[in-house]
Amino acid sequence: PLFRAKISSYDLYKDGSDDDEIATALLVISGLGSFRASIDGEPLSSSGPLDPPFTDYAQRVSYRGFDITNYFTKGDNKENTHVIGVTMGSGWWDHRPIKGSFIRLFLLPRGAITCIAQIYVTYKSGKTEVLLPTGNKASGWQVAKGPIRESSLFTGEYIDLKSMASFDGWDTDRQWATISPNNEDQHSWVEPVAYESDTTLRIWRYQLEFKAAALSKPDDSIGPIQPKHKLAPIGKLIPIQAPPVMPTERLYPDEIYSLGDGRWMIDFGKGISGVLRFESGLPDPIVPPNGKYPRAHNMATLGPNDKFITVVQGESL
Repeated sequence: PLFRAKISSYDLYKDGSDDDEIATALLVISGLGSFRASIDGEPLSSSGPLDPPFTDYAQRVSYRGFDITNYFTKGDNKENTHVIGVTMGSGWWDHRPIKGSFIRLFLLPRGAITCIAQIYVTYKSGKTEVLLPTGNKASGWQVAKGPIRESSLFTGEYIDLKSMASFDGWDTDRQWATISPNNEDQHSWVEPVAYESDTTLRIWRYQLEFKAAALSKPDDSIGPIQPKHKLAPIGKLIPIQAPPVMPTERLYPDEIYSLGDGRWMIDFGKGISGVLRFESGLPDPIVPPNGKYPRAHNMATLGPNDKFITVVQGESL
């Protein structure tokens, strides 16, 4: 999903006094799932789908701060508006099962993908203010399904290319629109719904013991409990300890080999950890002749006329 909110420079300089000159403006974001932040269409996150790093969400949820002071200067026209955007993916939270994998993903916390964010402003007078807090209807946050149909750290993304063009510039003021309550388009912007879970950490641990076939018996006071909202509990918010992942090099293939049937092997000449970028548009989608897609890809959500682009490695080709 995509989250966004709009803020005007007037909100930060309400009385026009010199005491209200901004010293710092910090956008703080965390997510149940991976998140990428932007402002006015400009990316703020360098770590991409790796934020936040692997964690036990039932114990702790990591947040990261982004310095956006330069977007709110004293010379900024008070009529100007800025749009905060957050792109969410599954990450380590709403993970997808992998057939034949040794990783027991069902033991990890999971639930609906959502985010929490706010802007923490400090003025030169020493005054502080919190703006655009999520969870507050008056703050005006919006959410849309977006073009990403599914995402996974292990199996990649399923993207709806038909709706992708309609979200061009979604995190800019020129594409901002108020919520229409009667809009039935599945990709329309709506008000976010608060994440709810009455699963306590104690119940969650009991469920893990049951799933892992633990030898110890749960006590009778826990066994009959069936929480109404069966989403995982959420731990404490803590700052991300690891520095952001930064791109250090752009590589181009040494060789590109055709393997037939629409398959290509791209050789970069060394082992890398990175993101594949198509600079001249996406390649033509392929459908395997035998109808079998690569291991771990669940194609249940694809329609009969949908096509698929896959990037796999090594012997999987």
